[in-house]
Formats: sequence, structure tokens, C-alpha cells
Amino acid sequence: MYIGEIIKSYREQHNMTVEEFANKSNLSQAEITQLEELFQSDRTTPYPVAMRQIKSIAEAIEQPIPILFLQIKKLSLT
Repeated sequence: MYIGEIIKSYREQHNMTVEEFANKSNLSQAEITQLEELFQSDRTTPYPVAMRQIKSIAEAIEQPIPILFLQIKKLSLT
């Protein structure tokens, strides 16, 4: 699973728009949209995620960074 899928799932569960999540995470709407798109234009290369983005997302969804990483790892193995 990619972090963009976690963001989108969180937003849907909390009835949040991209703008609302961007404000909550202190990231731009463009960053959130890009992460939710998952892949670059070649459709095989995931968008890179900076550590500052991971930190902001973890804080916004109220999950410690190690738990967020476990979610990504666990979901990518299933």
C-alpha cells in the first residue's frame, strides 16, 4: 500500500476534502493530490515521499510514524 491510499482512506472515513486534509497536515493541496495519484506519468514509478510529508501525514491522522510505516508494509504484503 502507498501512503496516498492511506490518505485517501482517512479522508473518506472522515468526510474530508483534499483541501481540509491539506490544511490539517500543513501540506499543499497539490502534494496531497499527487500522493493520492500514486504514480508518475509513466504509471510505474511511485511519487517520492519526503520525510517531512510523512511526519505531517502521521500527525494529521494521529498515528506515530512507526505505526504508519507498519501499515504501509503490512498492506503491501497482503
